[in-house]
Amino acid sequence: MNTVDAVQEAIRKYRVATCTYQDHQRTIFPLVLLRDKHGRLAIHVWQIDGSTHSGRAVPCWENLDVDEIRDFATSGELFTASQIPAAYNPDRFVEKLCWVPKPPTSEA
Repeated sequence: MNTVDAVQEAIRKYRVATCTYQDHQRTIFPLVLLRDKHGRLAIHVWQIDGSTHSGRAVPCWENLDVDEIRDFATSGELFTASQIPAAYNPDRFVEKLCWVPKPPTSEA
C-alpha cells in the first residue's frame, strides 16, 4: 500500500499513526488529506508525540507534505472525536480529498 492509500485508510478508520517527517519521528492523528495552495498533497494532523522541525511543543497542529513522509504506519490504537481539539475545522481547506468530519459541539 502506498503512503496516500495508507493515509486515507487511517483517516477513514480513525487510526493513530506514526511517521518520520523532516527527520523527526512523530505520532499523529491524521485528520485531512488535502491539496495545498501549491498543488501538493499534504496531511493536516494533530501531532500528539515526537518532535517537530520548528521545535514547537506537542501536542500541536501540523501540515505534512506527503512526498516528505517516510515510514508511515498505523498502530492498533484508535483516536476518538473527543480527542480532537475543538479548534479542528476541516472546512477551512478548499481541496479536501479525505477527512474526519468535525465533531459535533456539545450544548450545555
